[in-house]
Amino acid sequence: MSLLNSSGFPIGQVGLSQRPEAKSKGIDPVAMEKLYELVQQNMRSDEGIGVLDKRVSINSRKIEEPLAFWKSVYFQYSVEGRLLNGIEAYDLGDINKTPGTSLDKGPYIAMCNIMALEAIRMMGDQMPTAEKSTLLAFASDREKEISAFWKNMFAPTEFQAEWAWRCVLAVLAGNPAAAHELFENYRQQLP
Repeated sequence: MSLLNSSGFPIGQVGLSQRPEAKSKGIDPVAMEKLYELVQQNMRSDEGIGVLDKRVSINSRKIEEPLAFWKSVYFQYSVEGRLLNGIEAYDLGDINKTPGTSLDKGPYIAMCNIMALEAIRMMGDQMPTAEKSTLLAFASDREKEISAFWKNMFAPTEFQAEWAWRCVLAVLAGNPAAAHELFENYRQQLP
């Protein structure tokens, strides 16, 4: 037997209608915080708000020598005809994963440096808007390009992406120690 409302439409069936149960167990505060962070990043990028107070220009010639050095270290290894991803490069330097004399931390370090150097080159004179590497995909168009390049070329670990982006921000902010480490003293990073 159907029940009809005043307009003659059914409103349920006797004995079959049930009270809806709440399926969710509450709001996940971590997920909400991440969502809020993404929305804020999108708004900052749309408004052109940079994360640096001042930005220095980097001559592209400064990038070439360290980039050539790190590429020679990174291109030494390949897996199944392709370059190493972040996990594979990490495993090469982990004594628990690669025992014996073939232990090499160089490719992992090289990936971090190549990512930072390429990002600086790709940024050009644009002001960065993302403070964290995890927000690059939600930042300016140039930062989205960097994020896509890193993902497609390196498939880095989260640590590598964060290290590289922090390095980019430090160098673009004019930190002399970061610039010296990236452009001049880079060979000392290898163990």
